[in-house]
Amino acid sequence: MNRFLLTTLFLSALAFSAKGQDVQFAYKGQLLEDGAIVTIAAEKDVWDDLNCETNPVDSGDAGLILKNNTSTPLTGNGTLSITTNTLSPRRVQWCMGSNCDIVEGNTHEKGFSVPANGYIQTQFDAVNPSENGLLAATITVTTGSTTRSVRIRMLNSSQSFVRRSVIEEFTGTWCGYCPRGMVGLSRLDEDFADRAVLIAVHGGTGEPMAITSYEPLLPSSYPQAVIDRNGVKVDPYYGTGTKGEYHYGVDVDFAAALSVPTEAGLELTAQWADAQQWDVRFTATTTFGINSAAAPYRLVFILTEDGLTGTTSGWEQLNYFSLAYSPSAGRDYTDDDLQSWRDAAYKAQGVVYNHVPVNTLGIKDGINGSITAPIVAGQPQTYSGDVTTLNVKLIQDKSRLSAVALLLNTETGQVVNAAKTAIQPFGTNAIQAVVDRSQQADAVYDLQGRRISGVPARGLYVQGGRKHLVRATGR
Repeated sequence: MNRFLLTTLFLSALAFSAKGQDVQFAYKGQLLEDGAIVTIAAEKDVWDDLNCETNPVDSGDAGLILKNNTSTPLTGNGTLSITTNTLSPRRVQWCMGSNCDIVEGNTHEKGFSVPANGYIQTQFDAVNPSENGLLAATITVTTGSTTRSVRIRMLNSSQSFVRRSVIEEFTGTWCGYCPRGMVGLSRLDEDFADRAVLIAVHGGTGEPMAITSYEPLLPSSYPQAVIDRNGVKVDPYYGTGTKGEYHYGVDVDFAAALSVPTEAGLELTAQWADAQQWDVRFTATTTFGINSAAAPYRLVFILTEDGLTGTTSGWEQLNYFSLAYSPSAGRDYTDDDLQSWRDAAYKAQGVVYNHVPVNTLGIKDGINGSITAPIVAGQPQTYSGDVTTLNVKLIQDKSRLSAVALLLNTETGQVVNAAKTAIQPFGTNAIQAVVDRSQQADAVYDLQGRRISGVPARGLYVQGGRKHLVRATGR
């Protein structure tokens, strides 16, 4: 194991209670929820060799480990399953403690033992990958009747991209604890600005903002949220509880999501497709930093609306934080950001709801054919599709609509990048209009029409009214 390797590692699930867990994966002392995803970027070591590895150093619990939370030594069996490999590594090695093997093929099995109240290192290495690409694998361990798994993504990209993350919050007007989710999304909007894509999905019987297309994704309990569809359920206010159960902490989970290296950049423009404002035309441009003969990716398009409100009883927000509900309501939530809900009525009227999805295209599995094979590193793909507003009764004001695009990995179910933009008028080229207003001919804009100051990062831009691909830092 090369102790000089610099590795970027993201935990899609942060610490949570080990109570009742015989064995559990962990990283740097932080316990992982079952099925957590670890994403590792290929880096060059001091010998200029390219490596991806879960354990960049050999000592202690600095890498990925398997913990035994019992006072009895445990033995078990492990299975490695490689689901994707466009990385073409020269060698793949898997270790469970001192039991190490060079992996051949897509599946491998081995036994292991973990000392009482101890741990073993779980190492997975791809040494000298020869191609830009992605290696995805799942390690599953079984001890007695207990099964735990961790998913690993090793990424070697020719480019680095700005990542935006999406949080899908599941809420309802009938849900008394859901006001804290509204506060959580509002705080994320303030903290992360244009890198946060926020969607407040309303569900439940009698919910006036319920959307049928989202029903397959609805959870069994509210409030609840997922970030980048990473398979980990978090509270939309306190997240995984890093700052404590009663304090705003979902920002920690969101910042971790933003730190994940992504294999693709995503930019989005949108405009009305007709003068009657019946359909919104989405145009997404995706640029990958990997090569792949297959294309296990699809786009998702979503129309969201801000400012929704109503006067009937169904629009009243049930509020368990109201002092009118109980003098002790919400007393454990001592932060000021929930004070307005303590002062509000038990059934709050006149509430304004933001980030509400009103129509979607490919919401669960993505739009078929929106990303095509083969994927070539640095070669942009552009896809356009219309999302209609016809017969969408939930829409109250079309001027408050926004367009959202998600890039979905269909093998993992994860969102690997996201984008949000305003909807431009029919018959105008939004980017060209921005460029025409500029007094500088060399001004550079991203695909959402925002002027770039300084030297642009790698990606696709507009300069002089034409698309311009920046392959390396600088123009």
